[in-house]
Amino acid sequence: MKNIKITLRKLFEFLEASDLPHDEMKPVNQDISVKTPSGEFTPILGVIRKSDKKIKITTDSGKTVTCGAKHIFIDEQDQEVYCEQANKIKSMSGVETIISKEDLGIGDVYDIAVSAPHLYVTPNGLIHHNTTFIKNMIHRSGGDATVTYDNAVMESDGIFASFIEGREKFMIMEDADTFLRSREEGNTMMHRFLNVSDGLISAAGKKLVFSTNLPSVRDIDSALMRPGRCFDVVEFRPLTRSEAQVVCDAVGRTVPSDGNSFTLASLFGDEKTTHTVKTRAVGFL
Repeated sequence: MKNIKITLRKLFEFLEASDLPHDEMKPVNQDISVKTPSGEFTPILGVIRKSDKKIKITTDSGKTVTCGAKHIFIDEQDQEVYCEQANKIKSMSGVETIISKEDLGIGDVYDIAVSAPHLYVTPNGLIHHNTTFIKNMIHRSGGDATVTYDNAVMESDGIFASFIEGREKFMIMEDADTFLRSREEGNTMMHRFLNVSDGLISAAGKKLVFSTNLPSVRDIDSALMRPGRCFDVVEFRPLTRSEAQVVCDAVGRTVPSDGNSFTLASLFGDEKTTHTVKTRAVGFL
């Protein structure tokens, strides 16, 4: 079957996921894929429905997209930026300027988890962020995860009790900057994380996974970083030239001649998709 154009909302309807509970990922067991900046199609692992302030943006080239205020794009300096803060963002054809943002109020927004180890692209050609490391960690482990983006939910004990008692292996907290800061700075969430990681009830085989843009691990409450409680800290820094060469060799690309530090966005974000790609059952154009 040829690739067809489809919106995320229509994809949810197609997968009978329109009534999916917020912040829960429904695995996709069909041959459905999305085009990435490399020009290839990569399988969709799951779909996620969230509640957020919806924003419709329009760029100077006429591209439009409706997404959550916290949806992440890539800016002209190859940095991640929230939709509500973005001004210039990357697309498959280059850097574009956002000329309007329309606030659509609180409502459903949709996301996908993909298997590709790089950024992904929606039907309008804008380059979006993909929390690939976490999603692939869950996928490769064969386990399930509890995911929430709602501060009100995190402030209750119910989600932690359900995680301890349930079958989920991971509890995922993305963009957890405020949750990780020192209790001396007024962080009221840290005691919950400490109780789950080292409490009276066993949490063997379970892991709390945080993603954060804090400048340094020194900004994280020291109690959470103690040996035996913190399994590992993974820093996602720019690649060196030799590391970038390994990545480019694997996908048949050439490392830019200038510079000695490269993000994946700088290696893949400006690639034109002019070559032939494999056709999957359903895909985004």
